[in-house]
Amino acid sequence: MACDVTSASDLEAAVQATVDAFGGLDIMVNNAGIEVVKPLFHHTEEDFDRIMAINVKGTWLGMKAAMAALPQPGGVIVNMSSLAGLGGVPLFGAYSASKAGVVQLTRCAATELKPTGIRVNAVCPAFIATAMVDRLKPIVSEIVGVPFDDLAAMKQGRVGTPEEGSGDGGLPGLGRIFVLQRRRLRARRRSPGGDAVMAGLLEGKVAIVTGAGKGIGKAIAEAYAGEGATVVVSDIDEGLAKETASRISGASAIACDVRSEEQVKSLVDQTVAQHGGLQIMVPNAGIGRPVPLLGMDYEEWRAVTSVNLDGVFLCIRYGAPAIIASGGGAIVNICSITAQAGTPLIGHYAAAKAGVMSLTQTASVELRAQGVRVNAVLPGFIETEMVTSVKGDFERLLGFPDGQFDQVIAMKQGRYGTAEEVAKMAVFLASDRSSFSNGSPFVLDGGCRASLL
Repeated sequence: MACDVTSASDLEAAVQATVDAFGGLDIMVNNAGIEVVKPLFHHTEEDFDRIMAINVKGTWLGMKAAMAALPQPGGVIVNMSSLAGLGGVPLFGAYSASKAGVVQLTRCAATELKPTGIRVNAVCPAFIATAMVDRLKPIVSEIVGVPFDDLAAMKQGRVGTPEEGSGDGGLPGLGRIFVLQRRRLRARRRSPGGDAVMAGLLEGKVAIVTGAGKGIGKAIAEAYAGEGATVVVSDIDEGLAKETASRISGASAIACDVRSEEQVKSLVDQTVAQHGGLQIMVPNAGIGRPVPLLGMDYEEWRAVTSVNLDGVFLCIRYGAPAIIASGGGAIVNICSITAQAGTPLIGHYAAAKAGVMSLTQTASVELRAQGVRVNAVLPGFIETEMVTSVKGDFERLLGFPDGQFDQVIAMKQGRYGTAEEVAKMAVFLASDRSSFSNGSPFVLDGGCRASLL
């Protein structure tokens, strides 16, 4: 149906029509948008007001209209922003400002709606092959003096597709549309825990997951196998690796201390020898324990950084050539939200994770032309043994009463995340569904980083 997203009544009517036709509304995608390509101070007031009205006000009105119909919990709002909303783009000043506004609206809405169980996130695509971008190409080329396609190839490898922009081919054109839908999902295989999984996304691929004896690594190994991958379970504890592998069909176990260059190289060589190639590498092995910076000696610093940063480097260094030789694939680095903000008592851990994020971005650019995508998953506090075993240490060192650490987590991110939730993101990033995602941080923190409060 036709709808002007700057009109509250139009959006309310669209929501009601959707509810009347399909019995409800589960997902709201605010995607309508426009842009004007001009130097910033050549914009007219009319240009600026129109861009803000459609791109920002339209997103706000879309969320507001959907609230009356979305289930609580379980509703989902997806706002289409842009890479321009994360960093200024010459000639797209008003558009960049509007998309930054969409990102901040998303963060505020995510925080406010967290208690209701409605999730709000934003997608920030780069240049996507749509009619809107096609119209802009000659304008940008003339002003910049460089062919648009050459500029896009230099910065992002190629122009993306609308199917990649939506992550699931669900937004035809990514133009001035928004999607309001309630649809029945076809039956899918289910994981042992009962959640539907995306069947066959990794069929025929070989994956190494380090630190997979327990926790997040174990969940990723199980999820990859559920999607058809042949999984090599690696852990410094050979017994844990073998135990996990024994419960996964077709999996094998290889002990590896990721601090050892020789052992990481051997891990990759053995995998290729056994399975004929390597398409996915997940450097997940990590350790952490709370120690104040001024009470931390160098031995403690290196104990953590050697695993959490050096180990990731070695996995990339020896995994990437094998992936290239196998025709391309993906590296999924398990990072942390501590890469984006300091956290008391784990300065060594946070510094290592910030290094992992920088490595991710550097490797993504260097390896792009050779068919290797490199992304990072940044979980918040996940309910694993590594976290639960140190809650008392955090409370003691920070002067918290017993039980207050859990209260802080509940306040900042709603609840602890689960290893299975991290694994679902790792599946996406290893699969072709993320084919245009490269060098990016994918945050899973229940909204912790969305708010300053």
